[in-house]
Amino acid sequence: MTIASFGIKVNYIYEWKYADYIWESNEQKEDAINSGTYNRSTCMLFDVDKAKDGRIFVTASNELGPGAPATLATITDEIGPGGPLLQPYPDWSWHNSNCTCDGIVSVIRVHIRCNHIFVLDSGRIGPDQICNPKLLIFNLKDDTLVKTIYIPFDIASNATGSGLLVVPYVYVPGECTHFLDKMIVSIFFLK
Repeated sequence: MTIASFGIKVNYIYEWKYADYIWESNEQKEDAINSGTYNRSTCMLFDVDKAKDGRIFVTASNELGPGAPATLATITDEIGPGGPLLQPYPDWSWHNSNCTCDGIVSVIRVHIRCNHIFVLDSGRIGPDQICNPKLLIFNLKDDTLVKTIYIPFDIASNATGSGLLVVPYVYVPGECTHFLDKMIVSIFFLK
C-alpha cells in the first residue's frame, strides 16, 4: 500500500450537504420524496462539465437505484439549505418519471464539444433496464435535441448484462462545422 500526499490546496467552487433542485412546486417535491424518486441521502453528483457560456452541467445517476429525480442539471446561483440548487436540463419534462423512453432516465456522464452536450443515458434505474441506452446530443445555443443515437444492448453491456456505460468521448476532425456528419463517438464501459 502506498500513501502519497502532495500538499495541494483544493479550492472549492461549489459545495453541497445534499443535492436539491429548483422544483416547479412544493407539491412536486413532496410527490418525488413520497414516491422515492427523490432521496437526498442517495442523490449524489457524479460528473461535471462546463460549457463555453459558463453553465456548469452535473449528473446524478440512478445506476445504484432511484434517488435523483433529474439526472442531468445545471448549477444555479440560487442557494438552498443543502447548497446550490440544480436546474434540470433541458427542463423538468425530460425527467418526468411518467414520460416515455424519449426522455432522460439515468445520465452517467456528459461531454461538451462544438457547443453541443453529449449525454450518455444508460436507461437503467438500479439493476432494472427501463429503456434502451442512448446518446442524446443537445445544441447548447438553444437547448434543443439535435440527435439521438440508440445503443444496442449487446454493445451497452457485457455477456453477463452487468456492464456499465461510463464515458462518451467525441472526436471531431477539423472544425466544428458539419460535425454531426463527421464525428466519431467512443463509449467505454466497465465490466
